[in-house]
Amino acid sequence: MSNLRDAIRIEIERGNLTEPFNVKAVRELLGKYGGHLGGQHYDLEHVGSILANHSTGPGSRVGESVKRGGERLFIKHAPPATYSIDYGTYEIPEVDAESASVKADGKSTSSGGHQQRRPPESPTSRGDIALQFVDYIREKPFRIAENARGALVWYPTAGPVAGWNNRLHAYRWGSYSWIATVTLLGTYIVDLGSLRHSTAPLLTRQNEALRIYNAIRAWGNPRGASYTAATLLNRLSALWKTGTIADVDSTLTKLYALARPNDFVIYDSRVAAAILTVAEDIFRKRTSARGFVETVSRFQSAYPRLGHYPGPGGTRPRGYRARWPHAYRVVGAQLDANDLCGRIMARLNVLKEDGRKSWTLREVEAVLFMEGY
Repeated sequence: MSNLRDAIRIEIERGNLTEPFNVKAVRELLGKYGGHLGGQHYDLEHVGSILANHSTGPGSRVGESVKRGGERLFIKHAPPATYSIDYGTYEIPEVDAESASVKADGKSTSSGGHQQRRPPESPTSRGDIALQFVDYIREKPFRIAENARGALVWYPTAGPVAGWNNRLHAYRWGSYSWIATVTLLGTYIVDLGSLRHSTAPLLTRQNEALRIYNAIRAWGNPRGASYTAATLLNRLSALWKTGTIADVDSTLTKLYALARPNDFVIYDSRVAAAILTVAEDIFRKRTSARGFVETVSRFQSAYPRLGHYPGPGGTRPRGYRARWPHAYRVVGAQLDANDLCGRIMARLNVLKEDGRKSWTLREVEAVLFMEGY
């Protein structure tokens, strides 16, 4: 039998509810369906109690039902009081074809047949995926092996590191540590912010756009494409005005991310490799009576445009078991990466990961950058 968490998760996947949610939002959803969710009736007055009693948090708080051995279904955040699904205790429920299945109006239908399970490839919400990425990176130790003149050299040299903050400070790009990198990127962000609001003559602004772009290219991708000053300013102006882009490559993604630092992530070959590798490890093949079932399609359904992104060096290109689309220079892939990394950042801040609630997209992409080395 499904519970309120199962029903709420389905509504999140349908786009009818977003996480974190409050009691009022759940009551409104129940009102829309005549008090029914997941084939069960819930009293509007008792919804708040169900959420509170079957949740943990904030901090060391434990709901009354959980204290008595009941299921832990939700995570409570405060203030103000909001909830999200406790995915750490979530299991895909069995679905009996002879039992009631719920339509959008909350009414049930039934059909005959043998007992079936919900397919492992059933949709997964983007919020769920972000939370799983946060957990994966937190728990998986990080260390890479470099081939230097035929010998393996390990980094970090002192041994593996674990946790988001430790991984972040293990970042390096050439001779740049994370502190040096974030300081340098901060200057580009400031320069681009000044250019955005500049009232200087057109030619002056065009030349400034070219100067900043070439500085970013020298730092991040010296072999990146060259563009005219006019082209760069036009791209930036469109981005600032509409928040959209018409094209992208491995250097333009850096320009966009620093021009709109809260909205765009640097989606390059290392970040792309990290996303695919983590997704395939989270969504593994599962055994069934008929053999193996691929579950990474659940990730691909949520983010259909993320995929292969060629890049030399390190451990790229990697072998992947799933069939992934081509993502290099694909605007949709950039937008999907923005969404995924933005949700990861938001999760880190809600969870106050490593005692912080000020995580940025630059930090998320830096951790993924090293994961995709």
